[in-house]
Amino acid sequence: MEKELISGDGLNQGDIVQIDEAVQMYDFDTDDTLSIELANSGEAIGVFELHKDLIISKTNQKEVMAGQVYKDKATLKEVMKNYAIAQRFQFRVDRSNAVSYALICISEDCDWRFKASSINKSELFKRKYTPKDIIDDVKSDLGVDVSYMLAWRAKEKEMNFLRGEPADSYKKLPGYLYTMDKTYPGSHIRMEKSSKNEFMYVYISLYAFIRGFDHCRPIVVVDGSHLKSYYTGTFVSASTLYGAGHILPLAYGVIDSENDAAWTWFFEQFKIAYGVRENMCIVSDRNETSLNLY
Repeated sequence: MEKELISGDGLNQGDIVQIDEAVQMYDFDTDDTLSIELANSGEAIGVFELHKDLIISKTNQKEVMAGQVYKDKATLKEVMKNYAIAQRFQFRVDRSNAVSYALICISEDCDWRFKASSINKSELFKRKYTPKDIIDDVKSDLGVDVSYMLAWRAKEKEMNFLRGEPADSYKKLPGYLYTMDKTYPGSHIRMEKSSKNEFMYVYISLYAFIRGFDHCRPIVVVDGSHLKSYYTGTFVSASTLYGAGHILPLAYGVIDSENDAAWTWFFEQFKIAYGVRENMCIVSDRNETSLNLY
């Protein structure tokens, strides 16, 4: 990036501001877009762009529609307060935290709901478009009643059109891993397939992770998180703390589920990448396979 990262509460044109795991770059004069560059250890790994006209920064917004993006949560809250006054109804907060904001109408005969969430953990908030919203819009615009399942399938089809089919993404995985291995020589990157040539596991330890662990205490924290995609599975990771007290990732990957066979494969790859260190301590929430391997 050409401009220096700055810190502060204000987000002005031309500024690049570090916010948690994302870098928000305001560059309206050149390409008239807002770019969010996802960063991992200072290295950009993805870009999400929005046209500036789509970003709501004023609180006197008269229409609230799906897909709208708000500058921050404070702006979103003020917009909703003014919108409720203008439309003459009352709502209550159903859920509110750093990454989500949900409202529901307090009247018994009113089924109005509103959901918005943070974009990639940045300050920007975007309204979610649920199957219930599709049902209401089709009824309002066309006068036709559709079932929840039909609305859900319509949303899934549209998401696949925008993002691509999940199966197509898995087909690209071998090429992606090959490119990553060539880009970061010395890394340990492996993928396991079944006898039917179907994806089972993937393991990634980049060279920077491996070298960094040499200067850390032999303490490894292991955890897993269930994936909610079409093919499900579990995202697993191993990390540690370095001298400054920050997290250093050591390995990450995807397994079919948190079972003994999958964890055994993951830790076999971990031992190949890192070897065995004296007094190794592994912190895990439940699975005992990791303890048996060391």
